[in-house]
Amino acid sequence: MTRTIAAIIAALGIGFIIVGVSSYKKERVTLERVRGLTTEGGVSPREFLDARDALRRKGDFTGIYVLHNKTKDMYYVGQSTRVVGRLCQHLTGHGNGDVYADYKYGDDFEVNVVTLRESGYDSLDALERDTIKAYDAYNRGYNRTRGNKN
Repeated sequence: MTRTIAAIIAALGIGFIIVGVSSYKKERVTLERVRGLTTEGGVSPREFLDARDALRRKGDFTGIYVLHNKTKDMYYVGQSTRVVGRLCQHLTGHGNGDVYADYKYGDDFEVNVVTLRESGYDSLDALERDTIKAYDAYNRGYNRTRGNKN
């Protein structure tokens, strides 16, 4: 009887390890996918601000934005139903104060945006949460939460 219990415990232990590895692989794939969405097409804040009128004429959009402080290798991730307008607020002192201070005092930034429609996500909250996690923007960046509804 002792061997049966030991066998069951061993089997459960292996089962947990397999589930853990499977969950880890799934999470890694998700985070790599999110990073892939935001690594192409980054522009400087000045380029973004210069293009804002043209972007607004095309129509503001729902999605997320990633501000990367390249000087300090720190990220800020946000979401909005009006991404262009919200990003402009951050870059003109009406958003995250720490991001703006670093930008104002000369740190080198890059801006990336992802539309919800083209992201493959159904939920803006989930897209933001996964992006914050992908860039570790909560632990080592500017984000003060892990995303909305967290």
